[in-house]
Amino acid sequence: MVKLASIVGAELLSPNLLTALTTLTKDAQWRVRMAVFELIGELSAAFGIEIFQRSLETIFMQYLTNTAASVRNMGVEKAAVLAKTFGADWAIHNFVPKVVDSYNVD
Repeated sequence: MVKLASIVGAELLSPNLLTALTTLTKDAQWRVRMAVFELIGELSAAFGIEIFQRSLETIFMQYLTNTAASVRNMGVEKAAVLAKTFGADWAIHNFVPKVVDSYNVD
C-alpha cells in the first residue's frame, strides 16, 4: 500500500478512504485497529509533514486513547518513526503539544 501511495500520491487519500480509515480505527478487533494505525504511520512517513497534518494526524492521534495496550504501544513506536522522519523541531513544536493536549481533556 505504501509503495502504491508513493506512486499514486496524495490523491489516494480521498475523503472516502479517510472515512474508512477512521471507521476502522474503531473496529472491535484490536488487531484491525493496530493494522490501520500502522498503515497511517507508514503513509504519513511516505507523504510527508503537510499531508500528515492536513489529512492523517487527527486519525493517527486516536491511537493514544485506544483501549488495547498493544495498539497504544505500536502508536508510540510509529510516532517515534515520524519524529525521526519529520525532525526534532516538528516533534517538539507540533506533535508533543498535541499529545499533551489530548491528555488534558476533562
